Amino acid sequence: MENDNQDSQQKVKALFDARAKLLPDCNSVLDANDNVDVKFQNVYRDYLSRNLARSVIRPGKNEVILDFGCGVGRLSEFLAKDAGKIIGLDLSDEMLKVAEKNKKSPNIEYKNTSEIAELQDNTFDKIFTFWVLQHIEDVTLSKYIEKFHRLLKDNGTLFVFEQTQTATTNYNDVHIQRAGSDYENLFLQGSFQLIKKKNVFRFPSYGMDIWTRMGVNSRITLKMARMVEGFTVNRKPEHAQYYTQLFVFKKQG
Repeated sequence: MENDNQDSQQKVKALFDARAKLLPDCNSVLDANDNVDVKFQNVYRDYLSRNLARSVIRPGKNEVILDFGCGVGRLSEFLAKDAGKIIGLDLSDEMLKVAEKNKKSPNIEYKNTSEIAELQDNTFDKIFTFWVLQHIEDVTLSKYIEKFHRLLKDNGTLFVFEQTQTATTNYNDVHIQRAGSDYENLFLQGSFQLIKKKNVFRFPSYGMDIWTRMGVNSRITLKMARMVEGFTVNRKPEHAQYYTQLFVFKKQG
């Protein structure tokens, strides 16, 4: 079983190393398709996720924050100006190379996920992870959850943004779309208390439909599409294939 888990993580690493080499920018962690139309859609995905992360996490000037699965550093960089320090961890060495190359904020430090054991316990005010846990099978994820608990300060906060379906589906060796209840159970078993859960994006997306139809890359269009996203995320759930859900947990014990 342990060998299977290691093999799975090696496949994930190989996938994202290849993505970073093909698309050495934020496209590699969104829809990694070297296609003009997809890249245009990624502008909206990037805008939506960055602004959501900032509004929910609300980094403070004296806070130390862990970005677990930081990829090319797009969220670390966006949040850094409001934070005391951000440490970004990622499994992919190639992703980390892109993150280092593009780093503009002196208060960011990037490390390989393998170095998580070297981080001091009770260090972080907040930990967040965005579209990452779907690439980690249950046994390994449970171990990371235990480490998150140790790394957080007392009463620290953990933010999980993750794609979910009604029932867990294993699409392949590197992509597991769990049910929201599965994430709740995994973190509750790890001595976390769930304090908030909500749908924040959906697929298909009304906001994305507007963005694509208008075909104009402007801040006004982005804001309008984001507003529509917020109004319609829970509309006609029978038409949604999956959601991105936000889970907010507090450290207990």
